[in-house]
Amino acid sequence: MALAGFGGGTYLSGGGPVSRGRDVIRGEPMAGRIFDDRIPQDLQRFILCVHRDRSMLDDLRVNLENIVPQEYRVLPVDSPTRGLEVIHDLEGQGDQVDIVISDMGTPDFPGYRFLEIVNHRFPQVRKVLLTSGGEDDAAVYSINTSDLDRCLREPVSQEDFRLTILSLLRLCRLRADNEDLLAVVRGRNLQLQEMLESLSQAHTEIEQSYLQTIQALAQALDAKDSYTAGHSRRVSRFAYLLARRMGLSREKCEDVRDGALMHDIGKIGVPEQVLLKPGRMTEDEIKLMQMHPVIGAQILVPVKPLRRYIPAVKHHHERWDGKGYPDGLKAEEIPVEARITLIADTFDAITSDRPYRSARPLDLAVEQFTKFSGTQFDPECVRVFLEILTEDPPGLSCKVEA
Repeated sequence: MALAGFGGGTYLSGGGPVSRGRDVIRGEPMAGRIFDDRIPQDLQRFILCVHRDRSMLDDLRVNLENIVPQEYRVLPVDSPTRGLEVIHDLEGQGDQVDIVISDMGTPDFPGYRFLEIVNHRFPQVRKVLLTSGGEDDAAVYSINTSDLDRCLREPVSQEDFRLTILSLLRLCRLRADNEDLLAVVRGRNLQLQEMLESLSQAHTEIEQSYLQTIQALAQALDAKDSYTAGHSRRVSRFAYLLARRMGLSREKCEDVRDGALMHDIGKIGVPEQVLLKPGRMTEDEIKLMQMHPVIGAQILVPVKPLRRYIPAVKHHHERWDGKGYPDGLKAEEIPVEARITLIADTFDAITSDRPYRSARPLDLAVEQFTKFSGTQFDPECVRVFLEILTEDPPGLSCKVEA
């Protein structure tokens, strides 16, 4: 049967009377939500048709139902006002209108204005405008203001209509797939963020555990030699002060500080009769004592996070001229942590009480550093440390955060 607005050839054709009058959502107000018994709740994607000609509206519905996949429901309405109500209701229920097809409407609410509102409020919706002769200006306006996907002139061939709908459905599917992918990515990002937070917390706990390990090692050494424990804390303080004055990074300064605190932990492996001997040591005893840097490094090796302190622990008795121990490193071969620790260690050894003698004056320390700069000590470390001693002698008035 030929319908008004459709010409000869293979065009949209009538599909007979509408089965169930409720399939056409008319312009009259409806009480409550539109999904009382009209649309199955498990269908969540929709195509909305708006046409002032009720016969043409039924024609559109029948042809669309022959094109679209089963998960889509076609919703025909006979006024733009009702069309907006339907979209709002669907959006409010979390459902999705993918495509809106509208004719030019009526003078009081033209179709191009309806599509402009749809585009403004629901920009994700694909839009098709059906026009007839003499409506070119309105079509151009709609293209410019509504982000129109397609403008079809009535009468519309079935093939053109079918290809248009299939093309828009592919775009809708692509957008839906992108949204699904984006949801997956967001979910993965959230999981990653939670994992990073957990790792950060674990890292903090591990760092605290490392500090407790350092304190336990110092306490173990303190129990064996009370002088050594106090000595290690002072050396840590002086080394940190020197590292900061030399312009090392904050992280490096902290490594110097903690490495200096542990620099003598290897003395745990030195026999007490040698470690606490008040008089001069024998040659064999000296060799045993000189093993403490190696023993200290061996203690740290199994604990991976503590390995960064090995340079200070193992090499703090190396000399600038290469005559130190245990490896005979010289000059820049010696890690900077060890060069700094040697200065701090020597200074405290001179100015503190020892088991076999009382503390020496500060002037003697200055004299020794000056005398052995470039042979036993790094000249640059000596220069900077002497500046510190001149300005604020450690242990007398300076206060350093360690």
